[in-house]
Amino acid sequence: MTGQLDLKTSWGPFSPLYLGISHILNASRGSMADYALFVGRKAPESVVLPDSAFDYVQSITDGNRRAMVGAVPEEVSPDYSSFSLRYYLEPHGDTALARFTVESGTRVRCELTLRNVSGEKREYYYGLGITVSDTGRKVMLKEDLRPWWIPACEYVNIQAYQKSFALGCRQCLTRSCSWGVEEEVLAQAFGGWPEDRVTYRTTLPKALKDGFLYFRFIKYGKPNPKWEVRVNGHVTEFQFHRTWEIPGGSWGKNRDAYEEWRLLRVPVGSVPETEVTVELRCLEAPGNDTARIWLDGMLFSEGLLPGDQGELSPPALVEEPVRESAFVRLESSNANSSTFEICLPEEERRKTTITVDQEPGRARDGSGSLIAHLREARELPPARALRDSKAAPWGLIESAPIAVPAYDERTVSFTIGLDETSAVPVAESPRKLPVSL
Repeated sequence: MTGQLDLKTSWGPFSPLYLGISHILNASRGSMADYALFVGRKAPESVVLPDSAFDYVQSITDGNRRAMVGAVPEEVSPDYSSFSLRYYLEPHGDTALARFTVESGTRVRCELTLRNVSGEKREYYYGLGITVSDTGRKVMLKEDLRPWWIPACEYVNIQAYQKSFALGCRQCLTRSCSWGVEEEVLAQAFGGWPEDRVTYRTTLPKALKDGFLYFRFIKYGKPNPKWEVRVNGHVTEFQFHRTWEIPGGSWGKNRDAYEEWRLLRVPVGSVPETEVTVELRCLEAPGNDTARIWLDGMLFSEGLLPGDQGELSPPALVEEPVRESAFVRLESSNANSSTFEICLPEEERRKTTITVDQEPGRARDGSGSLIAHLREARELPPARALRDSKAAPWGLIESAPIAVPAYDERTVSFTIGLDETSAVPVAESPRKLPVSL
């Protein structure tokens, strides 16, 4: 189901990647700052990382799957003014309960209760990773290719199971938060059912003698059925290969794949007419969404595009986006607080300050995957898939060891503050974030 999530708060558990709390920096742009909370124990060693995708174990006898859950939400208020996350350091043992309370539009307080159920004194710790995501980023189609481009959202006719039977799917279109040439793409399980088909009409700048049709798409399912494209009635069969495997099952599949767009080249031969009708359908649809595709658009070309050497060196349809244009950087740190600078392209820089009620262990910044850094620092094996591998440079604070007596608990707290002076103004109406479930 695709639509708009109307929120009357800038704070909440909005991140598809991390456990913790997020702040909407710019509602119209869709940019957020994520505060990823993780909790650990010194000995016996255990840690729940802030990765919101958990692993699964599957029974070899009955095939049932069971999620290996490290944290669960509790006491979530309808307006997200307060909510809790309980971290399980053992399946039936020590826990940590993080209670987030929104005190104002620029301030959040978290009380973390560490519970020791053993008969010995133990030491615990927590950490907070600060990241920023600019979901409003778009890639730009190269200007000389625009006349040959067909946006997937601009079809003239579509027949699809989801369009007919799934409420709220908006004619099989999904808003592309980033990395899409178009603001909306063809999605919502299109291509999974036998009757799914879509038709486009366009006018090419000139006729083609040795034509190729490039598809910009994402496909996450394993099934590899045959597809058919008809260009003015001329039939060509091909297959969309798998581009992206969903880490941890289906959670996040509509939010994390946007940088995984791939190109598929299909030869269509001679196209003598400039008025073109393109029809696309799946020939071996399985009757579910495992073979579905996301389609950003199609591009006609006379011969191969410059630089096209297949999958190892595909052509470039879009202008190279600016890398690391959004980042978090440590500005200062003292006994009880650390201040980080948040930078987003084309916006004023902001500052966020984390204040703790006990001396922090350290504060730093870094780049790459935050989850990979935390796993490596604790000598954990690499994750099967890193959903934050393209994360912008981040900041990190980690607490000093916190001692908890046997059969007891201890509560520590910290506050998250955002500056008000350089904030980018947003509309007074409720915040809206694109959602796809």
